[in-house]
Amino acid sequence: MEGDKIENNIEPLETTDDIKEEKEKKEKYFPIINSVIVRYSIALLILLLKNFMWGIIVQGHLNKVFIQYKIEFLALKSIIFNLIFSVLLIFILIKSIKKKELEKHSYSCKKYLVNLFINSGLSGLGTFLGNVIHFLLLFLISRSKSKGKFPSLTTKTMEAFEEDKLRYVLKGTSNNYYLFLQILVICIGYPITKELIFRKFLVERLALYSKTLAVFASGIIFGIFHLKLSKLFSTMFVGWFYAYIYAETHNLLIPISFHMYNNLWSLIIQRTNASNAYKPKITNIYIVINILKFIEFFVGICLFTLNRREMKIKGEEKNSVDKWKLFKSCGFKLIIIEGIAFISLPYILLWMNH
Repeated sequence: MEGDKIENNIEPLETTDDIKEEKEKKEKYFPIINSVIVRYSIALLILLLKNFMWGIIVQGHLNKVFIQYKIEFLALKSIIFNLIFSVLLIFILIKSIKKKELEKHSYSCKKYLVNLFINSGLSGLGTFLGNVIHFLLLFLISRSKSKGKFPSLTTKTMEAFEEDKLRYVLKGTSNNYYLFLQILVICIGYPITKELIFRKFLVERLALYSKTLAVFASGIIFGIFHLKLSKLFSTMFVGWFYAYIYAETHNLLIPISFHMYNNLWSLIIQRTNASNAYKPKITNIYIVINILKFIEFFVGICLFTLNRREMKIKGEEKNSVDKWKLFKSCGFKLIIIEGIAFISLPYILLWMNH
């Protein structure tokens, strides 16, 4: 009886046929995954073309109207084109592709708070790395073109846009209506839109091959879509983290809330610095906010270091998925080429015009 009991508790080992069947299943779905990434690269080109056309329209026929009602136009562009258009475009491109139904799992309040700090730590670490590389490139450009003189942070072709953008922020510091629009778009609209695009739409389809590959690809594509070197690593790190959370919980509200939290902090820091943008001045509120952000970053990195061993994709063995195979797909190569081209373009223009 005792022997039978022990025998019944032994789980059946995975046979060679089971492993072979699982491998064949993954090979079957990989062309679909490649198709998903190709369609995301097409969406990236369409969104860039849309931004280019919008710039021509604003600077041309609608220039006078835009100047008179620039806050309303900025909100209209962000809500209609950046949010609604982006979601509809990608949904239309990938709606015909099969997706995987992920299992829902519970999420404790303690785990949520720990991961909220980790979210801030990864974002801060990525921002630091991105800015280090950004300023290193500026230094190298200055050494090659200006005999050591440090270049401006914007090229001549981007200068007008940056100054206009700064005026929006400066006006926003004393305009409650604009503050409301900023919160609506940056802290609510963008997180919901991007989590739908890069977590729900993307992860559910890439998970057909494996959840590990889905998390891996989601973070990289999320970072590339931001098209800015200073934001590349921060968006890539949190993109991996959000994709991991969604793949494990199938609860989109968690990454959306983390994304909202990050964007709220960015808006607070932006508005704190905006009133002193032309004449920098260290104020008490500036010091307090940056100290709080540094403490949050430090705690987040410590928690990530302590918990990283537990961050494993459930249901997949460590070496069961060849995520590097993703780099061999034409879709991923295409989106990497697009990313490198558009992220490096401002530095090329700066080098040519400096």
